[in-house]
Amino acid sequence: SGFVFHAKEIWSGTGKVFGDRERWTLDSRLLILRDLARLPRRLDIPIVHEAFERKTLLDDHPPEKETPTAHEVSVAAHAVAFASCTLRIEQFMRAYYPLEVAQIVAEDNDQARKMLKGVHEGFRFPEKNPGIWPNNILPLRSIRGSVHFANKDESGPLQLADLCAFVIRGYLSGHPRSARLYNRLKSMMFMSARKDENYCGPKITAHPPYVAAEYEQVGESPPKI
Repeated sequence: SGFVFHAKEIWSGTGKVFGDRERWTLDSRLLILRDLARLPRRLDIPIVHEAFERKTLLDDHPPEKETPTAHEVSVAAHAVAFASCTLRIEQFMRAYYPLEVAQIVAEDNDQARKMLKGVHEGFRFPEKNPGIWPNNILPLRSIRGSVHFANKDESGPLQLADLCAFVIRGYLSGHPRSARLYNRLKSMMFMSARKDENYCGPKITAHPPYVAAEYEQVGESPPKI
């Protein structure tokens, strides 16, 4: 009760539980991460991700006024990745589950909550938001309602999402131990995290285990953000 898996704490040997490195050795912690990384395939959970480098975000979207702080850039990158994942999920649902609906649950983050909620509402009602316009994927149809926020101790799937994000980020940054964990997630990915090209959504089978054909585009392409 009250225990939460944090991938960073397991990996680094930190926190109230895994900070006891005599009890939780590196080998034992890596075995825990391995078992967690097996869950998406075992439970037939498809993984959607997007990755952006914070240092290049301003090159694509130069600021109109003052140079933003590192914190502001981090929140903006979070929002852009969140928005991109939302579009991919809408695309996936329309292609394979047109008679079903989805709901977004995000980790509650005081710093990013307002921006994420604004992005999501813009996608729900593009006609009310300057800069967002209806197109072949907006407004959202398969994703219903507002984005809901929860803490990791309130949602097991959020703990699993934390693991996936941690592993994918480690793989993209070139950490050698991340590759094996990443390969356990790869077959369930809607988009493979290739270091030189992260945005080439492969086709996914319509039924479990949702195995992705390498780098084939599926359905409608989401608009650039």
